[in-house]
This record gives sequence, C-alpha cells and structure tokens, in this order.
Amino acid sequence: MERELKSISHAMIAHGIHIYIPSGHKNYIIGSRLTCAECNEPWFMNFTECFLCGAVNPFLYRCDNCRAFNSITNASGRCNNCGKQGTLNLECPNPQCLSNTDKSVHAAINQLGGVFNMNSGFKISLQRCLNCGSQYHKYQTRKIYVVTTPSTNVDKGKFTPDDPELLRSSSFVVFRLQGKDKLRYSLLREDQYLKIDHVFELTTIEDNLDGILDKVFSDGTINI
Repeated sequence: MERELKSISHAMIAHGIHIYIPSGHKNYIIGSRLTCAECNEPWFMNFTECFLCGAVNPFLYRCDNCRAFNSITNASGRCNNCGKQGTLNLECPNPQCLSNTDKSVHAAINQLGGVFNMNSGFKISLQRCLNCGSQYHKYQTRKIYVVTTPSTNVDKGKFTPDDPELLRSSSFVVFRLQGKDKLRYSLLREDQYLKIDHVFELTTIEDNLDGILDKVFSDGTINI
C-alpha cells in the first residue's frame, strides 16, 4: 500500500495538489489544493502580478535599450536582440502601466531590476482567478485511499479503510487496475464503498489518472 500511495502522491503534487501524510501508517493520504470559489479552477499562488496595474507576470526579461523581450532563462545578462549587456529587467508587460508610462517611475523600478524582480517590492501574489477573474478562492481537502487490483472484479474483504469517519463526505477510493501494458483507474466515494457487500464490479474506467483527479477535486455532482 505504501508504494501505491507514494505513486499517486507524486502524480498529485505534479497537478499542484499539496499532500499530507498522516502519522501511524494509515492507508490513506490527505490532498489539498487552492481553487477559485466561483469556477473551481486551480488558483496558482506561484504566479505573481504587478502591484501597480494587476498584469500577470510573463516571466520574461525586457531590454531597456531596444525594448525586445528575452527569455527568463537568459543567464548571460546580454540582450539577444541588440547585444547590450546589463539592460535586461523583469518589467510589467502592460504598456499602460505607470511603471511604463512614467519615465521617472520606470527608471526607479528598473534600478531594482524591474517590477517582477524579487527585490523590487512591486510584485504581489495572484489576486484573481486566471480563468474567470473572480477574486475569491478556497481550499479543497480530500482523503484518498489507493487500492491496486488485477481486474475490475474487486473483493471488498481485501481492503478496509482506516479512519472511515474522518472527512467522510470528502473521501475517495482510487483503484489502480494492473493490465499487461498499462495501468487504468477507477473511483468510488468512500461512503459508496462502505455500503457495498463482498465482491463488486468497477464499471467506470479511466485510462489515465488525470480524469480521476478531476473527479476527486470536482465540486459538482460526480457520476461514478
């Protein structure tokens, strides 16, 4: 069970989900992610925006000499367009931003490396959903069990959930179906699983874990 939990934990982390492992060798993990309160899309706290106008960080350098954009991976400090050295700054991309329209403000901020330089003081964490624009967000928390099975025919007697009352309404059992060539996945709510007697058949199968995680962290009605 430990290997299966580690496997799905790594996949969830790659999807921006924070993982918490309970003490006491439990057979579940806790997953949490920040989402928009309106549309349920992930809220990216690693994105930043301009304090002055709200433009989202493009993660690009801009040359103060020729105004060309350069990749943020440019480690030389030399503009790829005009060849000038030491002219690259992490500027706001919005041409109407005060940091671009006021020459004195522009010069002062670029002395600090640009709006999105970590030392400038002019970048802040993302304040709105990139999908719908809402300014409200929330945390989703889920308890997740993982069961590996060789077929869609599952013997309930081989797996008993730990702490079944904890997060009862937000708990799921993820089934890993071991095929000859690849893994497939299925899903049940914990309360559904607990009501089933003995052997049962998994009916809804996903070819990849992405579809399962979408269901786990959906706020709508889930057909499983």
